[in-house]
Amino acid sequence: MKTRELIQIVTNLMSASLPLCCKYHSIEHTLDVWEAAKVIAKAENLSEHETYLLEIAAILHDVGFVRSTNFHEIHSCIVASELLKDKFSHEDFATISSAIIATRVPQNPLTKLEQILCDADLDYLGREDFKEIGDLLHTELQCFGFKLSIKEWNLIQIKFLNHHNYHTEYSNAHRKTEKQLHLNNLEDWVKRNNE
Repeated sequence: MKTRELIQIVTNLMSASLPLCCKYHSIEHTLDVWEAAKVIAKAENLSEHETYLLEIAAILHDVGFVRSTNFHEIHSCIVASELLKDKFSHEDFATISSAIIATRVPQNPLTKLEQILCDADLDYLGREDFKEIGDLLHTELQCFGFKLSIKEWNLIQIKFLNHHNYHTEYSNAHRKTEKQLHLNNLEDWVKRNNE
């Protein structure tokens, strides 16, 4: 299956069936993760076949939200098995599934491919669009019933950033410094708003 073909299938599925609250876990996020995964895979010298499997996993990693917001990684694997039926060997499908499951927070990727997908999934933590994307996640959580003030949300982000680590050399080299700046800015905001 060509990645572009799968992107069209997943775009149609998510457009038709994604809960309206999914402002962060959207097709835009999926495509962002797919693009980041390709960049990291190239930098990390992933083989052509592994890069292909990585791209498939990236495209499918959040499709489970069309079924459930709870344990969506498992549901993503179920949807993946339906969409990819008879198109991959058992071994390749296991690689795709394990990469999807590895994105569950707290992340604990075991293979290089899993590490790359995990870093791609949270690539925005170390980018200039951190606040914009974080605001989408805050909006999504609010919509799903988690009534978080800006201060409460910023405290959650501070805790998350403090515990998060990138797994690949690429992400550590290209995202870690910016991520630390976002953490510093959030801590400064909380300090200012506590005075």
